[in-house]
Amino acid sequence: MTRDGIMDVMTMKQMIFLVVVVLAAMVPAALASDECLVERVDPPVAPLPPDTPSIQNVQQDSGMEYAFVMKWGTKAYVEDGDFDIPKGVAVDAAGNVYVADRGNNRVQKFDSDGNLLAKWGSHGKGDGEFRTPTSIAVDAAGNVYVTDVGNNRIQIFDSAGNFLTKWEPCGTGDGEFWGVCSIAVDVSGNIYVVNEGDYYIQKFDSSGKLLTKWGSHGTGEESWEVAGIAVDDSGNVYATDWRHRCVQKFDSSGNFLAEWGSYGFGDGEFFNPTGIAVDASGNVYVYDRSIKKFDSSGNFLTKWESEGWVDGKYLQCSSASGIAIDAANNIYLANKDHCCIQKFDTSGKFTAWGLRDSRDGEFLRPFDITIDAAGNVYVADEIHTCIHPCIHKFDSSGKFLTRWGLRGSGNGMFWQVAGIVADDSGNVHVADCFSVFIQKFDSSGKFLMKWGSRGTGDGEVLEASGITTDASGNVYVADRYNCRIQKFDSAGNFLIKWGSYGSGNGEFMWPKGIAVDASGNIYVTDYHSSHIQKFDSAGNFLTKWGSYGRGDGEFRQPSGVVVDAAGNVYVADRENHRIQKFDSAGNLLTKWGLYGTGDGEFRQPSGVAVDAAGNVYVADRGNGRVQMFAPTAATPAVAFTANTTGGPAPLAVRFTDTSAGDPTAWFWTFGDGNTSSERNPVHTYRAPGNYTVNLTVSTTDGSTTLSRPDYITVTSPKGDFDGDGKVDIGDVARVAYMVVGKTAVDPAADFNGNGVVDIGDAAKIAYFFVGKIEAL
Repeated sequence: MTRDGIMDVMTMKQMIFLVVVVLAAMVPAALASDECLVERVDPPVAPLPPDTPSIQNVQQDSGMEYAFVMKWGTKAYVEDGDFDIPKGVAVDAAGNVYVADRGNNRVQKFDSDGNLLAKWGSHGKGDGEFRTPTSIAVDAAGNVYVTDVGNNRIQIFDSAGNFLTKWEPCGTGDGEFWGVCSIAVDVSGNIYVVNEGDYYIQKFDSSGKLLTKWGSHGTGEESWEVAGIAVDDSGNVYATDWRHRCVQKFDSSGNFLAEWGSYGFGDGEFFNPTGIAVDASGNVYVYDRSIKKFDSSGNFLTKWESEGWVDGKYLQCSSASGIAIDAANNIYLANKDHCCIQKFDTSGKFTAWGLRDSRDGEFLRPFDITIDAAGNVYVADEIHTCIHPCIHKFDSSGKFLTRWGLRGSGNGMFWQVAGIVADDSGNVHVADCFSVFIQKFDSSGKFLMKWGSRGTGDGEVLEASGITTDASGNVYVADRYNCRIQKFDSAGNFLIKWGSYGSGNGEFMWPKGIAVDASGNIYVTDYHSSHIQKFDSAGNFLTKWGSYGRGDGEFRQPSGVVVDAAGNVYVADRENHRIQKFDSAGNLLTKWGLYGTGDGEFRQPSGVAVDAAGNVYVADRGNGRVQMFAPTAATPAVAFTANTTGGPAPLAVRFTDTSAGDPTAWFWTFGDGNTSSERNPVHTYRAPGNYTVNLTVSTTDGSTTLSRPDYITVTSPKGDFDGDGKVDIGDVARVAYMVVGKTAVDPAADFNGNGVVDIGDAAKIAYFFVGKIEAL
């Protein structure tokens, strides 16, 4: 027999052996089935990864959402020549007057008679835009310097308002700014700057280079919390020291020269010195509820009262950081309390600019809101004046009904409202944070009674910051600086108190909003600690939730709070510009809102109220309006995941429904012609390709579909050498031919990983084909 004949015999024997192996592997399966060829068994489904922990105290509210319904109210004092909290005022060499109009985020320029010449600025972060401009100064060339507090920078303009440059080294270090509250310019063009709450003065040259700084926390020859600064023609610097109730004088290098003033209300004494200016003769003018004039050595000369009648209106001014003097020694005062500029002549007689009557439905800063049993809506405006009342009443459709509460100290007048609530009898209770009185009115605004006094004893208040009533007519007051809650009966008699300073259970840093549920439990927002505390009617601590942040259930300065008939708690999350709704245990149910001016958007929502139908009313403080939302049973929000999105066929995929809104029905299409109505199905893809997966979820209120194109990618299975998408007898035979040399070896057939394709690989694919093993 030839050598080739011997090889043919050996090859034939190897092929017979391989056939025997395959047939042997097939016998048990054939005995167990009516089919001769058994389809391979699906591989086991990979286990799901561990559940990702969700944010604590978050659950769905049965699909409940809130839809915008309507809004009402317009922002007051936005027209040309109007002012919304004017803070800074300056005069140039020509006698033109520049005003930092803080609330309107602009600068307005007037001639000396109050005629508007120019204006510039709007809300924003760009060049020429502002976020609360507060102080203003003009140099000898007519350039205008504006402190842009919210953007932590100084912007410089020419006299026509054209942007020139900006300094914005944000921080608290040398040459940096953080909340600049006062600015002044000397005759050489050097700029002096004070950061809000700081203890030092910084001096820069005209290019913004830091030259020197001085001052520290202390007394004597050290500045402590400077409120205002001014420079005379000799370069001497004057600073009002708010904490020590004095004025300090320095030379241009910061060397201490003199100090005068002490606490008191007499001539030469100060209660709250803020704005300061110097005339051409070196006389110093300080605003401290009146304008007090001193010579350059601190000797008291005279004073002018800022209160008085003008155009039939009585003006008052509790504090003013903006004061300026022109060449004729006329004094200009930025009166933030009444949103106007007062101009005084040398005799103390004054006129006023920007003083116009407010209109029905106008707001400056609507910050609290309440609803009576009849559905009428009462809104408290944080900023109110001698011509702009504080309390505004509307019907449930937003139609204006009446308003009351001008600025003042008489019955029915307020210095600054801290909160408002309507009781079950229709009476309206208003807390005044500065006068510390609680005033009670009927539903038409008629004054009924008041109580309160300043102090730390029972029934005394240092500063009211929130108010509510219970079903029995008891009144609860959040007492900010005493860090406590006080409870009074309907006649104002003290009952109980609880709380102290701190961040622990039952303690407060700044108790703000307060509400009572039908069971008498009390909920209190803490403005500084960014959490909600719950107490029983006796003041015993029950629970709390929340922390500082932007996530679900977190807060940034929570303000107003209200409880609906079902015991759900709504919180105005002021600096996150949203409303969050919780159940009585603090579990988050839903939330809505984001920063903006559109419908359903907020800028510092501060108050929230709920009517008997579950409609939610929000005092949208920054936008100067009220928004109303209605509950809606929302269609579910559809979502799903898969434990794998790719792999060789056959590919088993576990799909998991993660939809919100409690769907009750599911319909899946997997892209290969197969479907499922299970919530979390397992589907096996048997052929290579890209597959689009659709999920439709339904409730009784509707359905929603999510489509994910080419979500699943299936590749050819290992061992599929003929490319038909499966491992079959043809693939088994091909590996056998590789082993005996009848076809080219494919390295992919080395299933054993020993570097060669041998009889073991042929046996392995045969066993895989008949289902004896699960993977190659």
